[in-house]
Amino acid sequence: MPGRKERALLAYLAVGPGEARSREQLCELLWGDKSQKQARDSLKQTIYRLRSSFNPTHPLPLIADRSSLTLDGTIVTVDVKQFETAVSGVTAQAVEFAASLYRGDFLDGLEIHNADFENWQLFERQRLRGLLIHALTSLLERYAAHVDHDRTGPVAHKLLALDPLEETAHRALMRLYADQGQRALALRQYKLCREIREIDLGVEPDPETEQLYQSINTERTCPVGAPSAQGSISLASNNTSPRRDGPRIGVAPFVNATGDRGLQHIADGFTQDLITELTHWGALTVTRSDSPLQQVSKIVDRHSGGCEAQHGFLVEGSMRRQGGRLRITAHLIEAQTRNLVWAERFDRAECDTLSEDNGLIKTLVATLAGRVQVSEVKRARHTAHSGHSAYDLTLLGNSLSWDDPAAEAEAKFILQKAIETDRGYGRSYGLLATMLGREWRNNPFASCNLLERALALAERGVDLAEDDAICHTALGYILFERRDFELAVRHME
Repeated sequence: MPGRKERALLAYLAVGPGEARSREQLCELLWGDKSQKQARDSLKQTIYRLRSSFNPTHPLPLIADRSSLTLDGTIVTVDVKQFETAVSGVTAQAVEFAASLYRGDFLDGLEIHNADFENWQLFERQRLRGLLIHALTSLLERYAAHVDHDRTGPVAHKLLALDPLEETAHRALMRLYADQGQRALALRQYKLCREIREIDLGVEPDPETEQLYQSINTERTCPVGAPSAQGSISLASNNTSPRRDGPRIGVAPFVNATGDRGLQHIADGFTQDLITELTHWGALTVTRSDSPLQQVSKIVDRHSGGCEAQHGFLVEGSMRRQGGRLRITAHLIEAQTRNLVWAERFDRAECDTLSEDNGLIKTLVATLAGRVQVSEVKRARHTAHSGHSAYDLTLLGNSLSWDDPAAEAEAKFILQKAIETDRGYGRSYGLLATMLGREWRNNPFASCNLLERALALAERGVDLAEDDAICHTALGYILFERRDFELAVRHME
């Protein structure tokens, strides 16, 4: 096809093959913004180019006379018509064939800036999408009724890709994951369904979905105890020490160092963006702090006792205009020791600092998170093992080299100790599962059930810490080794 108008004209004729379309109708559809004469001349040229593109086909499927244009439906095959026939079929094979024909929105990528064409295109898109959604919903109910897990998953995912609000698909996946023993994933599917409906519709899930959630949540059980490389580990929850999920970091408002009123909104926006980006780092608990740098002595660690829990670390900084650019300084302070952990200054163009894709914020956040972790590891190393929390032990185990056999053995021992110290801290399970998975991969014949033990640990980690990326990565890695690719990809994502 030589151009967009030729493709648009052919598509309009093809949706109703055999139906005559008047030239006036086609002119209004594609050239409604032009005069009647210009529109007719443009239509003639488009018909000529369209006819030429069919050569050497004979007879030409395009039938034109002085008043109308028709596509001969007896000598062309149109995917839309095939789709409409298949999607109305009564067999599963017919519906699956229709789904294979539907590879995206109708005429996706073809843009004709004319209101009549855009309205027609939108109507056809919604109509065809609705036909497939209805057919897939019926097909999904059929597969679910026969407990056909191999077909339920792909159909449910395709249905959600078409309509994320389709609760039939959410419920099907919840049942599928629960039947496979992936209850944490089933509950996460419910959470996703609930969030989508609240955001898009402002309503809660249907009673049937809520009832299924309650049923899965009530029946949720812990895996059977899985022995580690060092011995037996019970996976039942039995907290024996105070849990520390990670350091707390406060972000104080960046100071406008020049008194320039125009700079104040930039400093405030930068502070807010920094807080927002830090909250995406799951290992940190982030709050806004109003403490200036000179009052850092008032900041206390939440474990110091006898004081109101505040921040383990404080981020403060300033902004000033200098030579047409912005100079931004940032400091990371450890509250308990009042030591300056890290400081840096950045010079940026003002437009770069204000841009939505602010690379400086991402760089700053990654650096802060890394510095906090290094500082926490150093603190843990200077604390007697008997006083370590599960969080501290997990930090230590993760900091050791997994490529050195002696260090790897020590890391396994420390991570096992972390689990024994606090059976409710999920990350230690995920990291130990990853180590056992690596051990199995390096020598898959060493122990026939090593991968199963790793799977039990990884599932327990996700069960305890559903929002921890490390736990999901660990489970995805183990599932990949077990060739359960669909679930592996889902956890990795």
